[in-house]
Amino acid sequence: MRPHKLTISAFGPYAGKTEIDFERFGTKGLFLITGDTGAGKTTIFDAITYALFGEASGSSRDDGMFRSTYADPNVPTFVELLFEYDGEKYLVKRSPKQERPKARGNGFTTQNAEAFLQIGEEEPITSVKAVNDKLIEILGLNFSQYSQIAMIAQGQFRELLLADTKNRASIFRSIFKTYGYESLQKKLQEDASALYNEVKNKRNSAVQYVDGAVCSDTNEHAVELRAAKAMVKNNEMPVKEIIELIRTILADEQQQKAKLDNECTALQGRIDGIKKQIDAVNQFNENKKNHDKKVAEKESREKEVKPILNKKLEDAQSHQPEIDVLTSKIFQMEHVMPRYNDLTKLEEELKKNKKDIETNQTDIQKANADYDRLKAYMGDREKELDSINELKPGEEKVKVDARIVSLRDQSGIVRTLHDDLKSYKDGCKDLLKLQEKAKEAERKRVESSKEYEDKLHLFIAEQAGYLAMELQEGIPCPVCGSIRHPKLAQKAPEAPTKKDLDALKDKADNCHKFSKTAATNYSNKESELNTTKNALLTRINDLFGDCEFEDANESIGSRLQKIKEENDSLCKKQQELERIIKCKERLENELPADREKLQALDQKKNGLIAGMTRLTTNKENITNNIQNLKKELLYNTEAEAKAILAEKNKKKTELEGAINAAEAKVREYATQLAELEGTINQLAELIKDKPTIDVEEANQQMSALENKKKMKADAITKFYSNNTINQGIIDNVNRTLGELSALEEEYQMKKSLSDTANGQLKGKERISLETYVQSTYFERIIQRANTRLMMMSNGQYELRRRITCSGNAQTGLDLNVLDHYNGTERDVRSLSGGEQFKASLSLALGLSDEIQESAGGIQLDTMFVDEGFGSLDENSLQQALKTLNELTEGNRLIGIISHVADLKKIDRQIIVTKNNQDYSQISYKY
Repeated sequence: MRPHKLTISAFGPYAGKTEIDFERFGTKGLFLITGDTGAGKTTIFDAITYALFGEASGSSRDDGMFRSTYADPNVPTFVELLFEYDGEKYLVKRSPKQERPKARGNGFTTQNAEAFLQIGEEEPITSVKAVNDKLIEILGLNFSQYSQIAMIAQGQFRELLLADTKNRASIFRSIFKTYGYESLQKKLQEDASALYNEVKNKRNSAVQYVDGAVCSDTNEHAVELRAAKAMVKNNEMPVKEIIELIRTILADEQQQKAKLDNECTALQGRIDGIKKQIDAVNQFNENKKNHDKKVAEKESREKEVKPILNKKLEDAQSHQPEIDVLTSKIFQMEHVMPRYNDLTKLEEELKKNKKDIETNQTDIQKANADYDRLKAYMGDREKELDSINELKPGEEKVKVDARIVSLRDQSGIVRTLHDDLKSYKDGCKDLLKLQEKAKEAERKRVESSKEYEDKLHLFIAEQAGYLAMELQEGIPCPVCGSIRHPKLAQKAPEAPTKKDLDALKDKADNCHKFSKTAATNYSNKESELNTTKNALLTRINDLFGDCEFEDANESIGSRLQKIKEENDSLCKKQQELERIIKCKERLENELPADREKLQALDQKKNGLIAGMTRLTTNKENITNNIQNLKKELLYNTEAEAKAILAEKNKKKTELEGAINAAEAKVREYATQLAELEGTINQLAELIKDKPTIDVEEANQQMSALENKKKMKADAITKFYSNNTINQGIIDNVNRTLGELSALEEEYQMKKSLSDTANGQLKGKERISLETYVQSTYFERIIQRANTRLMMMSNGQYELRRRITCSGNAQTGLDLNVLDHYNGTERDVRSLSGGEQFKASLSLALGLSDEIQESAGGIQLDTMFVDEGFGSLDENSLQQALKTLNELTEGNRLIGIISHVADLKKIDRQIIVTKNNQDYSQISYKY
């Protein structure tokens, strides 16, 4: 960042509007901001940091202290900074929260803080937060980092030197973009923490599972299980031990369940035996009832159904002679039916033949019409082609094309002359400007020469006065030798010094050189334009004959208009000729094809006429065949014959169906009767032996046995439920313990990785991954810093990165100092005030160099140092200034804020003073 201009209004000790122009000091070297203590030197520093970040450089200054106590109430408080970064200029303006007079009425109103940022031609940014964020994005540093690196403020000069690893890592994170390593460390730590919670949850899940274990109250392990649950909850027993107890309970209750299962099976066997006897009595009674029912049904069928079926069969069989007659007639009709199909085909063929004749007649008419139309069309096109050939359009177009090319060349020559004339006139305007410059340079030369000669005469005339200023009583005069000087010559107040005279001489010489150069430029330009004009006049005469130079533009315009008119006419003619030529080519290409089409149409006509003859003959043959076939057939149509045949088939089918149905009914009756007799015989066999058991007594015995079995089954269900619960607990706990083992292994791995990355390994140096990466940059910074510190300390001190660790604090970016005079290495905080100043300045410069070359791309073109030099002796001060001077080589500007007298040897200065009204003003020395 390089400041160009700083404007301060009613800010701190500056009551009015004050502008500080940093461009006066160029782009490199040292400049001094000096003045008495309290004059307002550091306020310039405050204004720059406030403009960039909305904060003051000193920690003791806040927004409420920015308003000048000397300012008129109507003068607003604001800071405006024009600065450059990476080749781009930015204008930022800020005003703090302040009280201002009301626009209407008396009293004051509060105006909130405002900010404004202009970047090139872009839309300005006016939100305070948006301006803050954008400037941090542009500079790549926040306020704290910037004040420690590029704008080292009074009271904060040694913070970078004395910062611990944690604070220094925060500074380096933004500068060297190591956010990713910090994010990785946090991610590893979060993953390890999440895994720890999973391990803890898995352990709790196992405890919750075993708390659900059950066993019957009669089990000898019931009391032991309750005690074990309590111990597991209190972490007094491992989960694995209670699992073994649950396994024992599970085995015991499984044995008891097996015993009860056997007893229930035996009881069920007895129940099934009694139930079988009862079922036998019930089945006998059911079979006896069915037997009697079937016997009654058989007797009824033989008496009522059989005579009816026999009568229906006799009636149906009486129609057999009629069926035989129908069969004979159907055979005769089916024999002649194919001849009806032949008749149908002949009639369809005749119908198609008639349609083909009609189509053929239409085609012959169309072919005749197409032939006549094409023949007439070809005659017209042949006449059109003959007319075009008489015009000879090709030869005419060649002439027109040649003339158009000629006109284009003429137009180019005339337009080139027009452009050259314009350039000549522009040159004449430039000549007038050069003439004015030459006149102004000559005027300044005359004025500067006269001023120098006047001052020279005055200087010579006042030599006595200059000589008198050097005379002292008792020392001989170099002119008269007298040692007494009673009346000294007086020098006029306006008499110049030798230095003033030399400056005027340089000014006069420079004006003379500038005047000579301006006159030469004017003369050269005038000669060039005369040559150009003569050449142009020759070209004008060649084109237009005897034509005045001033009339050339009018002649050019007239010539270009004539060329345009003729060219437009020729272009129209060219387009018409192209159309005619294309028409000729089209006719020549299409006429041969039309002749072939005409020949094809003639052949088509002849073919259609021959086809008509064949169709007429075929029609006559088909008509004769139809008439002969109709004489052979009994019925007029095939449909009529099929209808009569279908009626006879239907009648025959009905009569045959009646016989078949009657026969089927008789057969069905015989089958059913046989089945009924079989059923009666089977039931009679089943009721031969009648059971003798007492059913009521058997039911009472079975009920008692079922009650006994139910009691045992309930006990089995309880054991089964307990076994299911306990087996589920064992399976869940085993699975959970397996998952827990895998999680614990993963947790130990990630915990170790997290501890390594975050520098938390026990017994190891507590350096994080980010700090380790930053230490590489830090080593380079220290190396650069030591080149300055060794010089400023006469080779006594060298900075070292501390590699030893103690306690639990993070390390890796702490500093020691090596004293080459006694060979000891100690904490950098042990240096004295002046030594700390040199070390911190060296470190800041080393950091600045590293930032310039780092991938961060941060540019520190201007650096400020506020105080601190008062703690240095004369030798250290000279060494520090020498180091700073070397740092400015290239393109860097360094401003020093100090009231140390020895620093006033710096020839470029901003001098801050307080006037008699106690508010600050500035002046320059350069």
